[in-house]
Amino acid sequence: MAEQPDSFLRAIKKEASRLGFCAIGFSSVKPQTLAVERLQTMIDEGRHGEMNYLANSMKERVDPSLLLPGTQTIISAAISYNTPTSPLRPDLPRISNYALIEDYHIVLKERLRQLFTKIEQLYPEPLNGLITVDSAPVLEKTWAEQAGIGASANNTLLIVPAAGSYVFIGEILIDKPFESDRKPLENLCCSCRNCIENCPTSCREQ
Repeated sequence: MAEQPDSFLRAIKKEASRLGFCAIGFSSVKPQTLAVERLQTMIDEGRHGEMNYLANSMKERVDPSLLLPGTQTIISAAISYNTPTSPLRPDLPRISNYALIEDYHIVLKERLRQLFTKIEQLYPEPLNGLITVDSAPVLEKTWAEQAGIGASANNTLLIVPAAGSYVFIGEILIDKPFESDRKPLENLCCSCRNCIENCPTSCREQ
């Protein structure tokens, strides 16, 4: 990727922190063969349920430039939703934390929009971007791993250091090359299998 002054990346990270992101990273666009093969196998085996859009958008997942022409960089950013909640009565249904706060699609997209505005101000030449939050066929978790902001956990979710797996992730596709200052993280679960062994519905294969 093209080299930028350290001050450029620091300024982006500072703005991301100000906007409430707990992690941000940059990936150069390159083939994600393993992730694509795994997704295709899941589809071929019919394990995608009624999510037919997965099968209908493989080309875009393979080639992000079909979403934004000339895409060279994917910025991955995460915000935490691990917020304190009041104890619920045991006789009432339990509600996921993320459903107790404002719609993350709206919140995250607006914060990414503000972040992109700052990037436009910092970058020395005009650039184009596309903001996505569950709104485009993007290999979100794969790009987040490549950006070094987290690692895939045994529960299949992304674990972000110091934030855990209670995070939302979004992306900004950019048609300019950005330098990456992180490497993909190693397996953060190590030998822990608590989520697999204690899942009440055994939804995770042993």
